Amino acid sequence: MILVVAGTADGRELARAIQADGCQVLLSTATEYGEELAAGTPVRSGVLDESGFTRLLEEYQVKALVDASHPFAANVSQTAIAACRSMGVPYVRFERQATPVPQNPLIHRVNSYAEAAEMAGKLGERIFLTIGSNHLPFFVKSEALQGKRLICRVLPTPEVLTKCFEIGLTPGDIVAMQGPFGLELNLAMLKHYRAQVLVSKESGPQGGADAKIQAALELEIPVVLVERPPLAYPAVVQDWPSLKAYLGTVLR
Repeated sequence: MILVVAGTADGRELARAIQADGCQVLLSTATEYGEELAAGTPVRSGVLDESGFTRLLEEYQVKALVDASHPFAANVSQTAIAACRSMGVPYVRFERQATPVPQNPLIHRVNSYAEAAEMAGKLGERIFLTIGSNHLPFFVKSEALQGKRLICRVLPTPEVLTKCFEIGLTPGDIVAMQGPFGLELNLAMLKHYRAQVLVSKESGPQGGADAKIQAALELEIPVVLVERPPLAYPAVVQDWPSLKAYLGTVLR
């Protein structure tokens, strides 16, 4: 059994490819919504701590774990690595290629959400946040952004919308849509909300970061780009042929 930890479409696609290659696979997602998207693939949902991962590895006699969680879900990766190490299970990270970001004075790279809030507060009054929902409370409470207009693009799920309302966002502050989005739609949204700053994560082309950045630059809107958290992965691959070769080695 191969365990695939999925946080994006990458994980679902890899699980199907592993199945098609003749291996048993189990997809693990953090949310029920992720489970719904994985139609046709054996899947379980729910956030796992290290003991949860360990139980899963043991229960399903997992021969290898493929970590295709979101590039910014560092805690998930760290937990999976620790569980695999304790159980002696091979771990491999499927890492999206980073977004090729042009050299441009409008792009401000930062290493944390705290830096992102500080920088965004200096650059404008209407901040368009495309960083997901997990870190929205931090931005809403940030002293650097008090008095600023925050427009937040998030997934259209009941749980996410409830979280938005609980931290004080109003319907006018929320763009509830499932991405990724192309250039034209990004341009339209930034224009509609008269955004003065875009905050994004370096989540790769699969996460739509390239189209967001291109749209902002075309409109001469500053971009605050949160860089990926650095992690020392035991093994990393970036495409299906490389993953297939890796699995062929560890499953001999």
